Amino acid sequence: MSALQNNIVDLKQQLEASDLQEKLQVAEKDCKDLKIELLTLSKELKMLALERDLSNQAAETASKQHLESVKKITRVEAECRRLRHVTRRTSLANDSSRPVPNNACMESLTDSQSDSGEHMLAIDSEVKNSDLWASALIAELDQFKNGNEGTRDLVNNPVEIDLMDDFLEMEKLAALPEADHMSSSFGTETDSDQAVTRDISRGETEALQHQVIDLQAKVEKIEHEKKDLEMALAEARNQLDTSCDTLMAADGKLVDLQMQLNFANESKDAALAQAERLDGERKSLALQFESKSAEVEKLQGVVVSLEEKIDAEKTLSAQHKAEADMAKAAKDTLEAQLRSTNTEIGQLRGIIKTLESEVQKGKICHRELEAQIEAMKTESERTFSVESAKESLEAQLLVANSEIAKLRVTVNALESDAAKEREYSSEVKMQLEAVEGIRKVLGSELESAHQETMKLQEKVSSLEVRLKEQSVLLVEFTAKAEDAVSGRKAMASQLEEANLELAKLTNKVSLLQGKIEQEKLLSEEYEAKCRKLEAQLSRDSREAKLWRLANTNGDLKFKQEKEVASAAGKLAECQRTIANLGLQLKSLTNLDSVMTEPGKLESKDTLLDFREDGTEPPADESYGLHLPMSNGGCASPVPRAQSPSSRRSVFSGYRRSVATGAEQGSEM
Repeated sequence: MSALQNNIVDLKQQLEASDLQEKLQVAEKDCKDLKIELLTLSKELKMLALERDLSNQAAETASKQHLESVKKITRVEAECRRLRHVTRRTSLANDSSRPVPNNACMESLTDSQSDSGEHMLAIDSEVKNSDLWASALIAELDQFKNGNEGTRDLVNNPVEIDLMDDFLEMEKLAALPEADHMSSSFGTETDSDQAVTRDISRGETEALQHQVIDLQAKVEKIEHEKKDLEMALAEARNQLDTSCDTLMAADGKLVDLQMQLNFANESKDAALAQAERLDGERKSLALQFESKSAEVEKLQGVVVSLEEKIDAEKTLSAQHKAEADMAKAAKDTLEAQLRSTNTEIGQLRGIIKTLESEVQKGKICHRELEAQIEAMKTESERTFSVESAKESLEAQLLVANSEIAKLRVTVNALESDAAKEREYSSEVKMQLEAVEGIRKVLGSELESAHQETMKLQEKVSSLEVRLKEQSVLLVEFTAKAEDAVSGRKAMASQLEEANLELAKLTNKVSLLQGKIEQEKLLSEEYEAKCRKLEAQLSRDSREAKLWRLANTNGDLKFKQEKEVASAAGKLAECQRTIANLGLQLKSLTNLDSVMTEPGKLESKDTLLDFREDGTEPPADESYGLHLPMSNGGCASPVPRAQSPSSRRSVFSGYRRSVATGAEQGSEM
């Protein structure tokens, strides 16, 4: 017992010295910090995604404006060509009003007019074709945008740029032979005009030539600026692609970190539950040990008092030696009943253990449900914050849509004012300046996106370091929990040993009390039964004599022989019972030595048992009742109220046989 107490004290000191709770609190704080950082990172990722979408929209608007500028440039070129031909027509009309000296001049004039008319028709058709090219290009881009608006990705943007470049190259190729043809036709027409019209006013032609030269210079500038813008857009697209790749990688890392955090939280909760369970078991074991120690002390006092009573009853046991043999026969039946009761008690203990395990499972499920409710609360708070951010972003999108509508209105106004060349050129300059501003804004946004991706990478690295630290702490927690489990098992084994000792002591006490009471009762019953047997034998002998005298016929003789045989059997049974009583009286002489050596009762199985079952106890099993414990206590000693059950005589079978024999004799 002292070793058990020392072990329990050591276990208490180890559990108090362990700082599992402090480490668990530190781990909880780290988990909360990591959750807050994850929330901030998710918000930043959403903002980056919105900025990316806005930049895509800005790039699309810029590409549209670029296409519209190309369309307007083609219109300007066609208008210039038309003006040139108008001037030539006017000059030719003026020349036709003058008299022509010869027929050759008239023929050349008519040829030139017909050529100029055909050329004008070709120019008009080319202008219409160029307008159709530009309108078809814009329509295809709109259709492509509307078709891929739901599932658009940044990877598809270079394809759009390639399509626009292809259309622009086709327009350039279509415009080059047209310019060559115009220059050649213009050379031939100027030669014919120089031959026919030498006195044309050169002031108007020079003014028109200056205007054409200015327009060509402007067109070249616009083309150079267009190429620069295309290069800038391509660079912006590439930078956006790289930033999107980095963002996708950061998203993947964040998902992995979230999974690791969830696993760490689950392991932490399991460690907390196990620590609480171990603490509760430690307290319950300590209480059980204290109660068992108090009960052991009480039982030791009871054993001392009972030993004194046994010494007093030794004198009475010498008088009942004959009853010991019969007690041995009854002992077998009682031992069989003890076996059955022991098995039933074992089954009840198994059921109690299963019920306790189910109660513990219910507690664990309750804790898990509480943790899930808290997680749902945190998720609802997160969704509330996300909805507020979503509303603000929707407001920003509405503002952007209104601005886009305004830009469309301005574009329509510019298309309506395309007739005026000077105002048109100024509007083109303004649009180019706006495109340059958009390009600068895109560059600044790309730089900010790069900076944010760098910050995200740093945060991801810090989160990985923290996760490693938490994994180390969890390993330590599991090791300490296993140590606590091993200590708990040792305490449980010690408690089981103490329970066995208590059961043995209680069995000794109950058996000694039962022996004393049963010996008293059996001594009285044996005396009464012996008297009854003597009276029954005298009655049977009288009846046999009467039957011999009364029955002289053959049938009566046959019945008489039967009765004599039954009486002889009864006499044999009576002799056997008398012999058994003698053996019991002899065995009672040995009870003095049995009472002086109570330790031998457990090893030699000399326990008295007075139940009527025919089963026998195991040969190498001590008489441990293994009764179920109530309030952590041990089995109570056998009360004196059990005496009526023990008053059943061993001769109940003999009584029945005698009664049946008497009934048969009376019937005959």
